[in-house]
Amino acid sequence: MPIRTYKIPLNSTLYARRIRFVCLILLLIGIVLRVVNLDRKVYWHDEVYTSMEVTANSRSELVADLFDGREVGVAELQEYQRMRPDRNLGEMLWRLGTEDVQHPPLFYVLTRYWSKLWGDSISTTRSMAVLLSFLAFPCIYWLCQELFASTIIGWIAIAIIAISPVHILYAQEAREYSLWSVTTLLSSIALLRAIRQPTWINWGWYSLSLVVGLYTFLISGVVALGHGLYVVLTDSRTVFSTNRFRLPRRTVAYLISFAIAILLLTPWLYFLIENFRTFQGSTSWTTVPLTYQQLLAAWLVNFSRILVDFDINSDSLFVADQWVVKGLMVLAIVLGLYALFYVWQRTQPAVWLFVWILAGSPVVLFILADLLVGGQRSASARYLIPGMLGVQLAIAYLVGDRLEQTKRRRQPIWQGVAIAIVVMGIGSGIALSSAETWWTKGVSYHHPQLAG
Repeated sequence: MPIRTYKIPLNSTLYARRIRFVCLILLLIGIVLRVVNLDRKVYWHDEVYTSMEVTANSRSELVADLFDGREVGVAELQEYQRMRPDRNLGEMLWRLGTEDVQHPPLFYVLTRYWSKLWGDSISTTRSMAVLLSFLAFPCIYWLCQELFASTIIGWIAIAIIAISPVHILYAQEAREYSLWSVTTLLSSIALLRAIRQPTWINWGWYSLSLVVGLYTFLISGVVALGHGLYVVLTDSRTVFSTNRFRLPRRTVAYLISFAIAILLLTPWLYFLIENFRTFQGSTSWTTVPLTYQQLLAAWLVNFSRILVDFDINSDSLFVADQWVVKGLMVLAIVLGLYALFYVWQRTQPAVWLFVWILAGSPVVLFILADLLVGGQRSASARYLIPGMLGVQLAIAYLVGDRLEQTKRRRQPIWQGVAIAIVVMGIGSGIALSSAETWWTKGVSYHHPQLAG
């Protein structure tokens, strides 16, 4: 079944140019929001570990040297976040693999060389994540071309992620999550291209994209499994032929690509197996159970953060205050859900199934895990980035299709929806870019108040 199934007819070239111009302005605004006040927010718990890992300073070394009962000054602590000439790349990889194995090395290697060029300040370390986040713009456009064959939808998708508060937040954080957005988009593009043009070279590119994703974040494996589900469900050839079990060629190509990616991940799997107890200890917080109400609140808040975020966390969602902001959150949730329905209603299965699977992985898996065995994996926004990208693709399709296809008397309604998305995104971006702390800072959220 072909992937390119729908293209928006442009009723007016001038109208299309205006849409692209507005999207370009929003892209520039999104870039500014990512770089402004980059060193203003608290450099939180996880980012400190990034600096230690990039500079090959180990946690065990810090504990042995400084936790001896004496008072420790700021300068002495910061020495463990500075580059040292006696620590090379190999030592950095070893320390990362033994003490923080849940975080594969690609982002940290890139940040190490970036810091060697420009210094190890907070702004420099975070700027690596910012620069990597820019790669998501051409990638989301390319993915829209593979899915919808529409330049307008591609531009709208760029605008949506440019001003999306969750993408702005993770672009300003010295962790691998902005790069994970890029690798998720790249592997999705590579898969659709390999399906559309099934050559071994294209499947090889898909395998390489999986390797890059897995060396960025291990949950990329769940995204890859979602890709596999998509391949199986959309393969038109029957599995059973002449009473014999036979895998379709496309499925075989996917399995080989996935197997090659896992094989190339073997060096990091060695660290994972050898230091599995460390891995369990570092991720044990994900198994701490939450009540059903807490989980529901976290799901709703995270879903709304795709379009709007004014630092409301799940604990305060059901408290009777900030009704305007919460009304905007409800609007964002309804719009996202309707967009998924609209894609299902208006596109062929090969299109809507991809969007739905991307939106559902790893969201559905983590929700099921939390409900069945307990935990809070599905409450962590950073674990749900692929799902957020899937919903944003659906929203881009909805807005682009309605702006171009709706009769003139109803166009003001959808123009109003587009304006609402812009206002929510830019308003959220201005608020979070100028703040000292935000919900992403976790255990370090209240550090500015403590310092004051």
